[in-house]
Amino acid sequence: MRTAVLAIPVAQIAYGLAFWQPTLEEACKLEGLIAAPLRSTLGLPLSTRRLNLFAECAILPLEVLRAKILAATGIRYWGTVSKLALGPQRQPHPMVATWNGTLHRRRPAAPSLADTRLPLRVLAAVSFLGVEIDGSKLDLKRAALTVAFSQAVPVLPSGDRKADDSGLDNSGPGSAPVSHLARWKRKAGVSEYLQTDSRQVACLRARLRLDRSSLAESLFRRRDPRSPFCCHCSPEPDGGKAEETLEHTLLRCSAYAGPRQALQLRLANRFPLDCNTILAGPLPGVSPRASEEVLKATADFLLDVFRIRGQL
Repeated sequence: MRTAVLAIPVAQIAYGLAFWQPTLEEACKLEGLIAAPLRSTLGLPLSTRRLNLFAECAILPLEVLRAKILAATGIRYWGTVSKLALGPQRQPHPMVATWNGTLHRRRPAAPSLADTRLPLRVLAAVSFLGVEIDGSKLDLKRAALTVAFSQAVPVLPSGDRKADDSGLDNSGPGSAPVSHLARWKRKAGVSEYLQTDSRQVACLRARLRLDRSSLAESLFRRRDPRSPFCCHCSPEPDGGKAEETLEHTLLRCSAYAGPRQALQLRLANRFPLDCNTILAGPLPGVSPRASEEVLKATADFLLDVFRIRGQL
């Protein structure tokens, strides 16, 4: 689905984007067109934040996409001007001389951010992406993905990957996003489970990662009138009941002890049995084969859990 989205709606929207700037309302509608097939494929509700969805699928938000196109257009244009600057007799090409208003007697140097001969919107795009024009080949794709990733997933200190569960809607372009996804997304690029899981498992994992699951506590926090407490667990000694949170369901609830024990045997103490392993896979640096085994084991665990819940 990601390939189809990049090939059709993103390609059509990006055509000529360097020469026009959509308004905020137009940008929201265009991003909605891009997000709609992704939401449908992953079975996500309309309330899913677009920036989180784009971060999962490594698709650039419109603002970052336009900055990338502007930077690429400006650099490509400068390269054309540089090639035309000197004719066969080492004289400036007439078109370049006319455009600049003066005759260049040497090959122009590579532009810098202070070079006013580049359009200001190109300079702004280069600065926004954090790249330097130094005459070498620039990796604008990597820079754009890094910017988009930092917008959708705030950089948190190692070992302190806490989510902000504020109810603020930050899905629009240019907003300051705070993401539940920050707990599970470790690096820019397509999330690994989207490349290995079946569609059924990918839908389950995406809903859990993006806080759009059917767990009682998540529904209650999203203003569902039902109780947030787990219906499988008896009251605790202090008289209270356990809330059906993500951690409670995957790690502690007695109703899923069988699938949990089977998962622990498959992990064989090589990886910790926690929400990070279940939803995000092993830490970076693990061999691709081991990573695939972990994702397969956790996929079977999630299927068993939701089968017991009667939601498959």
